[in-house]
Amino acid sequence: MKKRLINMVLGCTVLFSLCGCGTGINGVGGFEGSEGGFEGSEGGYYPGGTSQSGQTGTTGNSSTQAGAGLLVHNQGRNCLSCHSNRFGAAGTIFTKKNAQDGDAASAASSAYTIELVSDKGTKIRFAKAWNGTGNRYAYPTAVQNIAYFTPQVVNTATGQVVNRSRYQHDANRFACNRCHTATGANGAPGRVVNYNYYNQQL
Repeated sequence: MKKRLINMVLGCTVLFSLCGCGTGINGVGGFEGSEGGFEGSEGGYYPGGTSQSGQTGTTGNSSTQAGAGLLVHNQGRNCLSCHSNRFGAAGTIFTKKNAQDGDAASAASSAYTIELVSDKGTKIRFAKAWNGTGNRYAYPTAVQNIAYFTPQVVNTATGQVVNRSRYQHDANRFACNRCHTATGANGAPGRVVNYNYYNQQL
């Protein structure tokens, strides 16, 4: 009986680890829950792909590996077209202003994130998505009271703002990639990038 109970506990532990229903792996916190992701360091757990340290994750979603430490998951596409029930705002940071949809090789590293500065001065910093290099998001509760904001890109290691929009956005603009396409739409100049393409004082 005792042996059966131990086997059952071990089996549940493995199952929880594979589906993302447990606590962090490799010392990573930030339990993500329903989608099975663990948000955290570069060496974190990435279902269906690999961690930045090259460890292979479990299969079962649309994230794939394309080179050591690079995760491919619809970079550049409108995140909220699939994840609107989970994300309040989301987008991809690139290293090229005209990067094409799915160009994971041009996606920025996790050293960068998107930050929204509301008209009240509140700052909301996006989290690193667990699948897809360069993909970032904020939960609905984080942005629900924001009417107007100015987006910027921040180097999370140094806190330095490396790019900032010249225009204030309204609450209809939380889907960054909808306008920040390879050619730009609705007045956007192109992709959200990790450098100052406006060449403005930040």
